[in-house]
Amino acid sequence: MINEQVMQQAQSEEAAPASEAAEVLVNNIADTIWTPVDEGGAFEETIQIWDEGGPQSVGSFAGHIIREQVDRLESGATQSGTAMELPRDDLLFVGSEVINEFYEAIATQIKAGAQTQVPFPEGEELEDSQGEALIYATEAYTGTNDPKLDTEAAAQTAVQYMSQGAENGA
Repeated sequence: MINEQVMQQAQSEEAAPASEAAEVLVNNIADTIWTPVDEGGAFEETIQIWDEGGPQSVGSFAGHIIREQVDRLESGATQSGTAMELPRDDLLFVGSEVINEFYEAIATQIKAGAQTQVPFPEGEELEDSQGEALIYATEAYTGTNDPKLDTEAAAQTAVQYMSQGAENGA
């Protein structure tokens, strides 16, 4: 699954797990994804976002919410009120985790009886769809002009990651 590959890549490159800031960021976004809309979250909207274009819509949404939350985290505009710096090397890990949370929220709603206009993938197609969404999330994030992000290096890392995933049969 994408999470395992990202963690293996992160550990092999840096010999350390994702930063505390990355974990906080993923948890904050996961809370938004799983919280009902009437409580300020996006849970019910995940199906609508999926139906707007499948992995492309999910990835685009993920890239923009990650950027928004990175700004909040680094400015201290979070519940803790403490600013944390996110190493940009952790963005692939964050993107993968957010994509997985998003897909799990959609699958949960489908199991509960929600209908989708765009067929939701299963098995190997699910992993391919998540990988595609991660590419779109990377594109969306790099399009936000994060001044701390080396977009050329980010694109190269994403291509390497996806190539490794294809070689490993993911």
